[in-house]
Amino acid sequence: MIKESLLVHIWQRQLIVSQGLTTAGGQRATIIYPGRINRDAGPDFKDAVISLDEAPPLRGDVEVHVRVQDWLAHGHHRDAGYNRVILHVVLGNDRLEQARTPLENGGQAPVLALSPHLTGPLEQVESAVLSGLDSSPRCPARQHASRSALDFALEQAGVARLRLKAAQLASRLTSMPAEEVIYRGLMRALGYSKNKQAFEKLAAMAPVSKLRRLIPGPQGLFLQVLLLGVAGLLPCQRKVLRGPRDVEAERVDRLWRGWKQQRSMKDAEWRFARVRPENYPPRRIAGASQLIMRHSNGFLPPILEAMDQSTEQAICHALAAMFTVPGSGYWRYHYDFGLRCPGGKGLVGEGRAREIVVNAALPFLLAWAMRSGQPGLEERTVEVFLAHPPLEENWITFHMAAEIGTVKPVSNACRQQGLIHLYERSCRDRRCKDCLLGGL
Repeated sequence: MIKESLLVHIWQRQLIVSQGLTTAGGQRATIIYPGRINRDAGPDFKDAVISLDEAPPLRGDVEVHVRVQDWLAHGHHRDAGYNRVILHVVLGNDRLEQARTPLENGGQAPVLALSPHLTGPLEQVESAVLSGLDSSPRCPARQHASRSALDFALEQAGVARLRLKAAQLASRLTSMPAEEVIYRGLMRALGYSKNKQAFEKLAAMAPVSKLRRLIPGPQGLFLQVLLLGVAGLLPCQRKVLRGPRDVEAERVDRLWRGWKQQRSMKDAEWRFARVRPENYPPRRIAGASQLIMRHSNGFLPPILEAMDQSTEQAICHALAAMFTVPGSGYWRYHYDFGLRCPGGKGLVGEGRAREIVVNAALPFLLAWAMRSGQPGLEERTVEVFLAHPPLEENWITFHMAAEIGTVKPVSNACRQQGLIHLYERSCRDRRCKDCLLGGL
C-alpha cells in the first residue's frame, strides 16, 4: 500500500518530469517552487509558487494525498485552514471527472496526478527515496560551492538581515522612546512564531512606560495581573480554561476587578494549539512581568553595560543572563491556570533568552549605535552577532539545510539568520539571480 509520506517526499524533492505537467482540468502547470514542508496543522506544504497556463504565478499551499477522494474523507472541504491551497497533488486521479477540489470558502483547487510524471516506475522512485539517492542539494549554486564559500555567503546574508532589522528599528526610534522599541522587540520574541503578533499587540496596548508608572516598585503580582488582564487571558475573561479553577484563579480575578476598566484583547487572539505547554502565553506573560520588574530602571542601561565585557563570548553570556527568568511562585508549577507541571521549568529559559538577544537586543543595539553616531559600538555589535552561538533550529533552517545540502548544522547564529534571510529574500520566490549564493 502506498503511503502518503512517500508522495510528500516525492513532491518535496520534485522527483517528477517537470516538462509537460498537466492538471486534471487540462491546464499546463509550472512548478516554480514546491513549497516548504508544514510541520504544523494544515496543508502539507506552505508558500508554494506555481503557474497555470503561463499565467502570473500563484503563491499558496499544496496538499498531498494518495487518492483524490481523501480530501473529502479528511474533511478539508469544511476547514478554512485549507482555503489557501492552490494545488491538490495526488498519486493518481481515479475519478477523472473530478478536475478540481472544493474549498471551504467556495473556491476550487486544481488537481495534479503524479503517476504520469514520475521520473521512473513508482518502485524505483520509492527505492531511491529510501536509499537516500535523491539527497543531493536542490540549490543549483550550492552544488558548485565549497563549505568555506558557503559559510562566508551565509555570514554575509546574516549580517544583511541584522542590518535590515536595525534599519527598521532606527526608523521606529524617530517616533518612539528607546525603551518602548526594546520592549516591543522583547515581547515579539517571547511570542515565538504562533503568538508573536499577539504579543506585539499586547505591548502596544500596555506600553512599558505606562506599566512602570502604574505599578512602581516590586509589586510583581499586580503587574502580572495587569498584563494578563490586558491580554484577555485571566480566568474570568476566557471561554475555556485548560485546568480547573484554583485559589490563584480566584485571587487574580479579584485583583483585576479592582482595577479601573482596562481595554483587553480577546482570548481567541492567542494560539495554544501545537504550542508546547511550557511556552503557553500566560507563562510567557508572567516571565515578561518579571523582566519588567527586574529592569525597572530601563532595559537600555544593562544592555550597554553588558557590551563592556572583555570578550564577545562574555557579552553573549551577559546578555542572555539579562533575559533569563527562572520559575518561581505559582508559575513554577503551572503551565496555565489550574494546569500543573513538574517543578523547575523556567519562565524564560536560556534558549529563549538567546533568541531575544539575537532577534531583539542586538538589532536594537545596532539601530541605537547608528542613530547616535557610535561607529565603535556598531562594529562591536556586529562582532558579537558573528560570535553568538547557534539558536534552536526552526522550520526555515531545517528546510534550507535540505535546500543547500548542508551535512552539519551551521556553527553560529549569524549563519542561521543567513539561512532565514536567503529563504525570505530569494528561495521562497525562486529569485535565484538575486541570491547571494549565486556569486559562488
